[in-house]
Amino acid sequence: MDQAEIEPLLCPLCEYDLRGSVEPRCSECGYAFTWEEIRDPARRLHPYAFEHHPERNVWSFRRTLLAGLRPGRFWRTLFPTQPSRPKRLVVYWLIGALIMTLPLVAQYTRQAICYQSEANKWRAQTSNMTTAQLDEYAPFIRQMYGTLEAYNAVAYPLWPSWDAAVMTWQHLRYYNWATSWALIVLASWPWLTFAALMVFQVSMRRVRLRPIHVLRCVVYASDVMIWLALAMLIAIGLEMYRDNAIAVRLYGWTPANVFLVRAMPFALLLLLVRVAFAYRLYLRFRHAVAVAIASQVIVWLILAKLTLDVRFFQLH
Repeated sequence: MDQAEIEPLLCPLCEYDLRGSVEPRCSECGYAFTWEEIRDPARRLHPYAFEHHPERNVWSFRRTLLAGLRPGRFWRTLFPTQPSRPKRLVVYWLIGALIMTLPLVAQYTRQAICYQSEANKWRAQTSNMTTAQLDEYAPFIRQMYGTLEAYNAVAYPLWPSWDAAVMTWQHLRYYNWATSWALIVLASWPWLTFAALMVFQVSMRRVRLRPIHVLRCVVYASDVMIWLALAMLIAIGLEMYRDNAIAVRLYGWTPANVFLVRAMPFALLLLLVRVAFAYRLYLRFRHAVAVAIASQVIVWLILAKLTLDVRFFQLH
């Protein structure tokens, strides 16, 4: 007897044994397929997906990222029968998250330059004050710190020091938080969407749907964050070119941050569209758009709640 005849035919989504099935639909989870997808070994390896080509990491990452710009075409070439590699999926997400930190690093560096300038300016201003002037200008300094040097060490530490790094972060946090907020939103989006979709899995009685397929959908759909990070870097570069300065204003929003906040709703909408494509063409949900909208409403409500409640996002 041929080996292909004795090997079990398993549903790609839930691994239910399909032997004896007449219709090309899993009786356990409802997944619709074609018999060619199950039997054809040529479909087991994707031609360029990052998961399947560890021997060409840069090439496969670039091809997968560019293919995501056409989600309909991409999801028609990826099948549940192709083996999933969770570690490679997480690596793909981590690379995107690291790229997303580049605008944050740029803004932090600019904030550090400006903070150092302000700290030096304050120290130069107070160093020329007489004792009488200092007592009149800031009497609390002597009362609380004893000396001006002790006050400066606490209130205006200089780089390179850990205190100066923390102080710079505080300024970035309170007065220029848009970049950090966008990073947290986009980095957490795949996992929040994954959790929301797993809730729908139970409600739709797809209890045996393997979570790896859901993870595959949200990770590949979330690489839009890389394009937003690159757009943010361009905006920062244009801002520096226009102002002819590397440093950012110490207080108040910059045009780059305004651009980012305005771009975020569009990015979230694009994420919704991309995940709807994945639900419809990969998971083959009958009501893919409705499921995508419902899951994203849950995610948006969670993000809105965190934005309003967590002290990190104080508006100034």
